[in-house]
Amino acid sequence: MIPRHVTESIIDTFVDTPVVLLNSARQTGKSTLVWWFASNEHPARYLTLDNPVVLAAAKEDHEGFLAGLKGPIILDEV
Repeated sequence: MIPRHVTESIIDTFVDTPVVLLNSARQTGKSTLVWWFASNEHPARYLTLDNPVVLAAAKEDHEGFLAGLKGPIILDEV
């Protein structure tokens, strides 16, 4: 992974912020960065709405989908 200047700021934000939005231009490494967080610095379940099954579950019953998420979650491609 290419080191990013924003990485330390995001790690610091996790301390007291329950929701973090990472927004940037296309093809800049956002998915790679959040996947890295989920696997290393901030262990979390990684879900992507690029997955048709995950997207269908979120669309069909969004309240149930969100209620079923426990612990730290990373939702990618929202």
